Order: sequence, then C-alpha cells, then structure tokens
Amino acid sequence: MARKIFFILLFALLVLIPQRGYVESSLPEIKIFTNGPSFRSGDTLSLAVSLRNPGAEMAVDVYLGFILPNGAIYFFDETLKNLVPGDIRDHATFTAVGNDVTLPSGFDLQLPGFFSLKLPIIPDGTYAVFAFLAEPGSAQSGSIQVIGGVSLVSFSYTSAQGAIEIINEYPIGTISNRRPTISATVRSSYNSEIDLSTIRMTLDGSLVSHNVSGAGSNVQLSYTPSYDLAEGEHRVSVNAKDVNGVAAKEKAWRFEISVANPECVNISGLWNWSETVTVTCTAEGESETETISGSGVININQKGCNVNWTASSFNVDRTGTIQGNNIQVSGQFVIPLEEDVNITQNIFTAKGNISGNQFNLNGSGIATGTYEDISFSCTGTSTAVFTRANTSSLSSEKEVIREPSLLFFNNAIKIVTTVAP
Repeated sequence: MARKIFFILLFALLVLIPQRGYVESSLPEIKIFTNGPSFRSGDTLSLAVSLRNPGAEMAVDVYLGFILPNGAIYFFDETLKNLVPGDIRDHATFTAVGNDVTLPSGFDLQLPGFFSLKLPIIPDGTYAVFAFLAEPGSAQSGSIQVIGGVSLVSFSYTSAQGAIEIINEYPIGTISNRRPTISATVRSSYNSEIDLSTIRMTLDGSLVSHNVSGAGSNVQLSYTPSYDLAEGEHRVSVNAKDVNGVAAKEKAWRFEISVANPECVNISGLWNWSETVTVTCTAEGESETETISGSGVININQKGCNVNWTASSFNVDRTGTIQGNNIQVSGQFVIPLEEDVNITQNIFTAKGNISGNQFNLNGSGIATGTYEDISFSCTGTSTAVFTRANTSSLSSEKEVIREPSLLFFNNAIKIVTTVAP
C-alpha cells in the first residue's frame, strides 16, 4: 500500500502540477540526491542539491521536500532545517526554500550534504525527496507553474525491528547447583551497537545486578546469586535495546533446581527393552530397506556417570555417559559375519532421557565397506524403550530378535543398534 501511495503522489507531482512550456535547453535545472537507495534505523540520510541555469537570467521560487509512505508531503523552509507540512491539492500550502530567487545566466550551485539526519525509528516504507522550481508567486496564487521538471528520488526505510536478539540463555532444564551462573548473549545482526544501559535481567520477577563483557554489537551478560536458590522452578527474563532504540524481543526461560538429583542418574541393573530399527543398505546402485524389531532383558553396568552393556549374543559393547537425566551411548553399527567383508566406517550413536524407571534412546548408524569386492553402505535409525525389570518376572523374559532379510547382506553383516544385533 505504501508503494502504491508513493506512485500516486509521483503521478500527482508530474501531472497535476502545471509546467510552463519553455525551451528545454534554456531552462534552469535543479536536482536532488540521496546517499543511498535504502536505509535502516541508525543509518545517516544525507541530501545534496545541484542548481544550474544555462540560459538567460531568470527569477524562480525553489522548493525542496519529502514525501512520506502515508502520502504526507513536507517542504523545507528557508533554513533548510525545518520541514513544513503541505497539501498536494492546495498549492498555496507549499513552502519555498527561497522566493523570487534570481538565477544569473551560467549560474551553477552545488550543495553537497545540505541536510543530514541519523534516522530514528519511523514508519517502514518507501520515502521520496523532491526538488523543483516554479514561477515566483504562482503557488501562493493557488495554481503553481513549475519551471522544467520535478527531480524526485525514492528510497526505502526499515526500522530493523527484530535485528536485536537475545541468545545462548543458560541454565535450562534441571540442575543441582543452587548458585548457578545465569547468562545470555545480546547481539545485533546489523552490527548496531548495544545500549548497555538498557539491558535488564530479572530472576523470579526481581531485577538483578548483572555483569557485562564484550561491547559493540555482541555483549555477554551473567549473574551469579550470592545466596542459595530454593529448590524448584525459577524464571529468568532479559530485555535490551540498541543505541537507536530498537528493542529485542524479550527472552524468558525457566530452569529447575533439584538438589536431590545427583550429577547423573543411576540406571545400573536389569532392564526390559524393546526396539524398532529401520535399515537401508545400498550396493551396485540398488537399495534395500528393512525394519527390524526386538525385545528382551539386558544388564546395565554403571560406574560414576559412565555406563556400559553388552548387546545380545554377539558380545557387542555399548558405552556411554549420563549427565543429569540425559544419556548418550555409542558403539558399532554392524559386525562382519564373513572374512570377505571389509568395514571402512562403522558408527552408531543414540541419545535419550531418563525418567524414573524408564528411559528411551533414539539412535542412528552408518556403515560403509566392501563385500566380495562390491562397495556397500548402510544407514539406519532406531527407537528403543527401556523399563526397569521386575526381578520376579525375569524368569519368563526371553530375548526375541527379528532378523533382517536383506538378500545381499543377510549372510555378510549383522546390524547392531541400541541393544540387539
């Protein structure tokens, strides 16, 4: 809509304002210039004007001004500093920079940077600056007579709202430290300087005195309480602006303190498991996909925050670590069953969360190599659920594994995922 309004006004300036019919080469000429086609808040807009008269001496009224995205028109007064509103439908409202100015023959004036402004936050849209000459007094008579043409230059403006952002908030999730260092980063994607005086950090609704490191467009802030925070949930919020007044969207997050939780949850012991795996293997340009499922019981060993277990009858180990309630394990993805199998890449990793007597693992694996001099690759994803076993029911648990039926690979390799090969 703003662009539409702009072109309607452009049409008005060029068509509705009458122009006297002089010989074109003898007319005085005025031109206006900007220092760029687009601007953001904080940028500096500069205007320049050139005025020349190649013909005979002539008296003119001189007009300079702005057109806003909403259609409003403003004229510079004789100070070249103040802007006076006008109405395109009422020429008598036009304000001239100079009235009845005599331009001698050969007159040539350059005004570089006659107006300069560091742009604040104003409405986004397409703006224009204009310059034209008119017969003296014609505007005040209500029917302006333009001499020559209208010099008009448009430019776009955006307030760059959202260019300031708050990231890298910490801590999140559940922690055991009752005096955590709370931190975040404030940055500007437009390299606008952050106004340090506008940064506000609150903890549970109360303003806290934070520390600041860095400067310019990238600032880190932190706060470490001098007292033990209560167990339970806590809320943090951060607000900031840049030096142009552009505000970041408030960053708010929560974390929970649970002193009862150790640095890592203990999951040692017997666990029932069930797993579904989708594997795709490719050789000689052909691919086969198979879904494998299994269930059974495993014994997980834990020392400190390190865990391990052995996957099924092929004695493939899984090792991993636990941080808080998060678990991550890794190991082999496939094992060769034939001497002709040469493995060049063989990786499987899985991550999950522990919640009481249950945890899940989502994993992925990749293996590459050759079999009978034919190159192959296999990729897969797995989803496994572990439930702590009831010792009274262990005697009835039997490991059940569905074997893959991939024709080329069935006798060459065995897929090993979270638990079962």
